[in-house]
Amino acid sequence: QVFGLLIMQQFVGDNGGATLDQNIVGKRVTNFLSSNFNALADRYLKFVDLSLEVSEDAVMGADNQYIGSTNYNLKLQKTFFNDRLIFKVSGVTTEERGATESAVSSSLNNASVEFLFTPSGVLKIRAFTEEGIEIFGSDATRNSGSGIIFTKEYKRLFKRKK
Repeated sequence: QVFGLLIMQQFVGDNGGATLDQNIVGKRVTNFLSSNFNALADRYLKFVDLSLEVSEDAVMGADNQYIGSTNYNLKLQKTFFNDRLIFKVSGVTTEERGATESAVSSSLNNASVEFLFTPSGVLKIRAFTEEGIEIFGSDATRNSGSGIIFTKEYKRLFKRKK
């Protein structure tokens, strides 16, 4: 908390009690770093919305060796024309660490453009391309499309009797 207040001028969230397990310590460190990075980005990057999520995964391999991976999810959003035109780009960088070798893969794999016809966003048009996963297989697929979106909220007209 002291370092969070001195460096970031805010309290650092607590994830509850933890043991001294390497995976839990790694998750706490990555949560601390990603939340502080996002706070710095919110404070100093006023021209674009930037968000970074870091996650740690660990599994035991077939040969009883620890296999770890770190996923860095980056999301970037920029708006124009009084927040009526919205560009979004996101991607992931994955670092996999095994007992003998490491591998890094990276891609900006999701993008979308939205135009709000009305300032409240009731009527908008959206075009997107994103990477998905096949439900019944392990193949990655690319989904692309566009559409007109109409959103309306209705208030309840009648109250339910008790």
